[in-house]
Amino acid sequence: MLAEDILVGACGVGRSSVAVMDDAVRRVLLLKFEQGLFEHPFIEASALTSAAPTREQLDLTEEFAAGEANGKRTLVLRDAQHEYVFTEQ
Repeated sequence: MLAEDILVGACGVGRSSVAVMDDAVRRVLLLKFEQGLFEHPFIEASALTSAAPTREQLDLTEEFAAGEANGKRTLVLRDAQHEYVFTEQ
């Protein structure tokens, strides 16, 4: 289902109004204007974009989310000093 369908449906059943939607869109557009995203919509590569997750990291995340790791729903997080094991009860 598209976001548009959800919003139209919410207005149709009275859970929201067009005025509320218009106000939300107005605020988002104002923030984009204030940030200069209309004049300069693209940014140069930065430390933030180079720190994006790798395909391998994304695959591992999806594997854990799907509950397929080690045949059971277990997540192991490690750092230099600790290991945290989370298992579905």
